[in-house]
Amino acid sequence: MLRIGLDAWKTKRDGTFFEQNAYMAALHEQAARAVHHRDLESDWHRARITVRLQAETARQAQHRAHSPFNLPPEDIHDYLYRETGGGRVPALLIAPFFQDDLGRDDNDKGPSRFLLALRRTWDRMPWQDDLVPVAGAIGRPLRNLDLDVRIIREALHDLPVVLAYGEVQAGRRVLLELCAWNILGEAAGGSAIRLSVPGLTLPHPEDGSDRVPTEAALAFEDELGTFCGVLIGVLCDWFHLTHRGRTPQLHRLLPERMETARRVVASAAAPLFALAVEYDLMGPVTAYVGQAELYAETGQTERAREIGDTALTALRAEPTLAYAHPELLVRLGRVFESIGDAGTGRKLWAWYVEMVWR
Repeated sequence: MLRIGLDAWKTKRDGTFFEQNAYMAALHEQAARAVHHRDLESDWHRARITVRLQAETARQAQHRAHSPFNLPPEDIHDYLYRETGGGRVPALLIAPFFQDDLGRDDNDKGPSRFLLALRRTWDRMPWQDDLVPVAGAIGRPLRNLDLDVRIIREALHDLPVVLAYGEVQAGRRVLLELCAWNILGEAAGGSAIRLSVPGLTLPHPEDGSDRVPTEAALAFEDELGTFCGVLIGVLCDWFHLTHRGRTPQLHRLLPERMETARRVVASAAAPLFALAVEYDLMGPVTAYVGQAELYAETGQTERAREIGDTALTALRAEPTLAYAHPELLVRLGRVFESIGDAGTGRKLWAWYVEMVWR
């Protein structure tokens, strides 16, 4: 066996030992050239990777230099994810206000005007637990406007977020903007909601002085914070209705002197019951009752009666629903009583007693 193997080796090319040596030398030379070629390819590949790495490093450094965030975007995202329980409640981000009478550096390095006022005002709102405020995540005014907002949205695209920012114009007027996303659930497709407050006039300095009186300045900050807090409360009502089926509550928490605001926020929330039905968070009749309550509690009698009649017709058409959810009879009865229809209210109470004691 060894002999056969040796002969085969000796005669591999044309049978001679010397030619076999030449053949082996050629193979070694070819292998050396291949190694040299691979080394060249490897060097070229390493150089290419190095260039790409340097370009990406420069791009990321430039992005960080222009980013509105105080930390790397991925760190902000991870922090908000933890604080909101994975998006179970929205996060509130407040950016320092841009002042158009200051340059870029002065705006970026200057005091965070109105940020602290808005943050503290939010803590006094009765609906403060409806979202998680995260002051300090935005490190500078959003001087690039839509571009900055887009950068923030892209970094936090999968979380429900309310972003508050604004501008001080000529030191005399303040504009407030809210941009929110992932508030209305899947049907909205992550589209953004934008709300704005009409320009508020800053208090003027006293005669012969360049300083605004402290009391006037604080009163203005409270007014701005209240406007902002109410608008955010509206968004929170929308979020919890379309994600958990929670009946809107902002109109109940606003003081009675804000009658117009109570009606506006109730009317804005009522149509969103349709989304709660679409998401299977409640049935259609429950949605009708909830809408009727909103209108009745804000003095919109005719609208409450119209929706209440629709709910009552649906209950009569499907009596098993009243048996399964007798609380709907109680709620609807209170609606009719509150709008002056005591007769229908008593009938619903009697129906409720019948259901309970059946």
